[in-house]
Amino acid sequence: MPVMIVDDAETNLLVIKSLVDACGTVGATTFRSPTEALARLDDLAPSLILVDYMMPELDGIGFIRVVRSRPRFVDTPIVMVTTTDQRSVRLEALQAGATDFILKPIDPAEFKARFRNLMQLADAQT
Repeated sequence: MPVMIVDDAETNLLVIKSLVDACGTVGATTFRSPTEALARLDDLAPSLILVDYMMPELDGIGFIRVVRSRPRFVDTPIVMVTTTDQRSVRLEALQAGATDFILKPIDPAEFKARFRNLMQLADAQT
């Protein structure tokens, strides 16, 4: 099942991709640019999307809104990966269509459990 990872920081992309790979998932594609990721969304048809909140071109909430505006992706699990634990940001992300959150720094055990659950959800929806 393909996974899309969007984060403007190369280090974060490497860390998150290694965690995804450690979960046994093949096919994680990384993007530093949210607009490039959106341009490739239909081609990749990811089963799960992991997106950073704070990015210069388009923040994670704006990214989620665009993804959710496409009928094909209304049920695709989207996880916002962020350093902020502000309630207002979480609420806005949920209203935009976020499925879950993972706080940075990422706890590998928590990531694995959440990732496994969301991949099962994605599998059940297909």
